[in-house]
Amino acid sequence: LDFGVHSVADAEAFVAKGLHDFDVIVLVERWKESMALIRHKVGWDAIDTTIWKPLLNSHTGLKDPTGRVVRPTPKIKDLPEDVRQKLKEWTELDRIIYDAAVKKFDAQIANIPPMEWEAVLAEVKEAGDLVDTHCGAHAKTPACQWYMKDDMQYEGIVRQSRGLPKDVPFSC
Repeated sequence: LDFGVHSVADAEAFVAKGLHDFDVIVLVERWKESMALIRHKVGWDAIDTTIWKPLLNSHTGLKDPTGRVVRPTPKIKDLPEDVRQKLKEWTELDRIIYDAAVKKFDAQIANIPPMEWEAVLAEVKEAGDLVDTHCGAHAKTPACQWYMKDDMQYEGIVRQSRGLPKDVPFSC
């Protein structure tokens, strides 16, 4: 998403005035918690939280919508210092917004009574585990074929249904 943030002042203004418009923050690296938060906020059944899976290219064997292998993302600590510094510089504005979003996410969870939160989170994890187990044994069924798709595969299907190329051109 582009929030029209082009300077530190823009980022700070967005955090102060725009972030409150988001009822739920979703963090890919905290996916199950994000799905549990959505379940709690909008009243989804636990099974409804199993419909999306982010593409986490931290392991090998993943492919983009065109079938090309996606290389694992290198760990920041493994990058040369000059590359880390450049990434820090390039993502400064993103980091301001991200850090505020994480604080809001944590505050939203903290506002749910602990026993209630633990129950919602356990239900979401259990639903995901049940679907994973079922589809592991029945991978050829149409429902499991859809379930096993990651976000990039869904994006490719949606783009094609709109007459757009399957993959989004990317260049640095």
